[in-house]
Formats: sequence, C-alpha cells, structure tokens
Amino acid sequence: FDLIITDCSMPCGAVLAEYLNLTRVDYCPGTPRIPLIYHFHGPSFPSYVPLMMSGNTAKMNFLQRVKNTLIYIAGQIMVRLVVFPNYDDIKQRYNINPGSSFAESFGKAEITLFLADPVLDYAFPTLPGHILIGPVNIQPRHLVSLSPEFQQLVDNSEGVIIVSFGSNVAAIANKEVDVMVEAFGRLKETVFWRQRGYIPSNLSNNIKIVEWLPQNDLLANKKTRVFVSHLGLNSLYESGYHGIPVVGVPIYGDQPDNAVLMEEKGLGLAVDIHTVTADELYRTIRRVIDEKRFKENAARISRLMQDRKRSPTEEGADWIEYTLRHGRLTHLRPASVHLSWYQYFLLDVMLFMGVVLLSVAIVIWLVFKLIYPCCCRTQTKNKTQ
Repeated sequence: FDLIITDCSMPCGAVLAEYLNLTRVDYCPGTPRIPLIYHFHGPSFPSYVPLMMSGNTAKMNFLQRVKNTLIYIAGQIMVRLVVFPNYDDIKQRYNINPGSSFAESFGKAEITLFLADPVLDYAFPTLPGHILIGPVNIQPRHLVSLSPEFQQLVDNSEGVIIVSFGSNVAAIANKEVDVMVEAFGRLKETVFWRQRGYIPSNLSNNIKIVEWLPQNDLLANKKTRVFVSHLGLNSLYESGYHGIPVVGVPIYGDQPDNAVLMEEKGLGLAVDIHTVTADELYRTIRRVIDEKRFKENAARISRLMQDRKRSPTEEGADWIEYTLRHGRLTHLRPASVHLSWYQYFLLDVMLFMGVVLLSVAIVIWLVFKLIYPCCCRTQTKNKTQ
C-alpha cells in the first residue's frame, strides 16, 4: 500500500497508519469547528468561532463566549485524559513507535479533508492542509431520476414535502408521531415520510409512509416544497445544494447546532420535537413554504454551493492524488507542530510579560515609598523654620 485514508472520528486510524508506516490522509465527516481541531494543529478561536455542541452563532455575547471557551477547555481535557491515553497504551503494548505520544501521531496526517462547505457554515481560518471539500454524497439534478412509482405520485401531487429523520433515527416516540400525523394531514401537499415502528391507522390520503425514500432524488425534484428533517449534516447539505427550504426537527448530537446555523442562514425554521403541537408544526411548515424569503435564501445557497469547478468527490480525489505524488507535505504543516500547549497559547509569553509588569510596578512602589517620606520630612522642616 502507498497511502491510507482514515476517518478522523475514529482515532485508531492514526495508530494503524503508523503501524503500517503509510502516508496518511484524514477524512473528517463534519466541520473543523470542533475542540479536537487543536490536535490537527488547526487555529482555534473560541472568541468568534462557535464550537459544535455550543448552540452558539458566530455573533456571541459575553456569556456565550464564556460557554464556548469552557466547551473548548472541556474538550481538551477529555481528549488528553480520557481518549488519548487508551491509544498511548496500544502504542506501547504493540511497540508502535513507542518513542512518540499518540497526540504526536494523531497530528501527522499529511492533509485532512473536511466534509464542510463555507456556504453553509460560519467563516473561520483554516490551514492550507485542511481542505473543505464539501458534501460528497450529493448527486446533481441532471444525474438523478425517480422510480416510476415515486414519479407518478409526484406528478399527481400539488407539491411534495419530504420527511426523514436520518438512518440512525428511524423511529420516534408514539405521541410525537401522532402530532406529526395531525399536522401533515392538514397540508394539501403530498408528504413522503420515512418512518418505521409505530404508524397510526388514521393517516390522511396525502401521507405516504415508506421505509426508504430516494432523499437526494426527491430534493432535486422541482415539485418539492420543503424538507422536514432532523438536520444531520448530510441532510442539511443536500437541502442547501438543491435549494429546498427546511423545517428542522433536531434530536441529538450536532443537530441542534445545525438548526441554529440553518436559521442563521435563513434556510428555514426549527421546532422542538418534544414540545411542538400539531398547530405549531403546521403553521411552521406553511410559513416556510409560503414566505418567499426562505425559498430565495435556499436558491442563493444552492447557486453558491453549485458554483465550483470541481465536485467535492473530484476535489477530494485531486488532493489524495497530490499526496500520492509528493508524499510528505511538510510545506502545508505549521510551525505549531513543534510547540507545547502553553507555547501555542502564549501562556509563557503572558507569564513573562506579567512578571515584567509586576516587577516594574514593585520598583515604582519601592521608589515612591522611599521618596515620599523624604518629601514629607522636608515639608515639615520648612514649616517649622
């Protein structure tokens, strides 16, 4: 083998690459806005870059910046004290370059390909070796086609609404299903709903329950009006790429953060699946369909995401081939790889400056303490004379 591609969310890939002595390319299925970015030697600015799991936008007030910073610190502590020691033990046990720590091994990827697109993210600085290739799972409209069964239902509809909560959440609580059934039944559009488990018997004729649906193909269809989604990252990017507004129903993980981002970009509105009523859900769907601003924002996001010379898959392949041709890409690595954490955050410099300022303040205070009594004695002598 000449090269290994590893998923950075599974740190064992770094150990495997070191064991096989292979050039490593990391693939990260998400945004660089994670506390772990420090260990990729990427720049970290909690002051204005909202971290995942924070629920913040880029415009943070003081308390939000405090929360963002605490999440960053907690992430570093967890990684250093909980995650990395396990892999250090593996390196020592199997004699895999035992002279270096796992933290050093983890940061040795030549490049990292992030499944992220700046169109549907906040602006933040990145290294030249951190490439935002965008979503690799999307197929353009001209390459997709619906099956005859779906195509007939779409053609006979007054518009289509897609409902899906991802491959990991195929079923939701019964009472929440009942709420959605009531809300969807009041819509005039045809609702394609990917749902397993509990299915009420009182479904309206416009609701089509399926165990699987061609999500990308339906989003690419011109009759699709809105996407009711859990807001997993792939679903968010698919809706943005095809210009479809979203009603977000976040459930866990990064989904609440994606909901905040989605509303910030004007792509749609979010509801709380645990507290939303049928009336509220119905009104939210109608707002997203009927208010032009959502469709206009979605169309602009679609144009921006599609305006690129190479597709995400092609760009990712270009960088992998570039790494194969040149091997060690040291010109893409910052000097921070040689710094300890306190040097990286300038804590030693701040400590030095603090000591200097404190020393100057002490000298000034001592001088003042010596001079002031002399001045007082001189004034007293003059008054006596």
